[in-house]
Amino acid sequence: MAFENILRPSARGVSQEQDITPKDPNANVIADMALGIPRGVEGFAQSIYDLADYATGDRLLPNYDERFLGKSKTTAGSFVESTSQFLTGFIPIVGQLGKASKASKALSAFSKSRPVVSNIGKGAVAGAGSDFLSFQAQEERLSNLIEQFPELNNPVTAYLAADDNDGEIEGRFKNVIEGLFIEAGMVG
Repeated sequence: MAFENILRPSARGVSQEQDITPKDPNANVIADMALGIPRGVEGFAQSIYDLADYATGDRLLPNYDERFLGKSKTTAGSFVESTSQFLTGFIPIVGQLGKASKASKALSAFSKSRPVVSNIGKGAVAGAGSDFLSFQAQEERLSNLIEQFPELNNPVTAYLAADDNDGEIEGRFKNVIEGLFIEAGMVG
């Protein structure tokens, strides 16, 4: 009985705007997952574009509101899309950190002290950079989902939830903080 209450959206106060069911229950899951990869890459490109638009004072670039490939319609497709979007930023950052680490080791051969760069530290830096670059400031995140359930509400997720009033940098900062919490939970 308790499990049925969790699954029933009205039992937890989820409004129609926050419906947690897929948009199209008849969507082909395999096709939606396959399209998730290019959709994630496009989502990354849109996020970078929006950051550049913000940096130029929102005057030079036209708005990029509609995605050419659309958004995923199933939970599995959304997972693939989000993962692809994150990895599109993460992989190049990790690669650059690896090159920097090798360069610092080569330079340290000439000195007595050797810098220590752990894989966890590189992963955290790359994850933070990817969270900042890959996702838009007002894009909903895990905190928004948690806030839908009154039993899980807390001040941290209330702050970290996406808000239309957040500025570009504050929203991206929230992405980074939430990502660090998730990564710490995964490493722990």
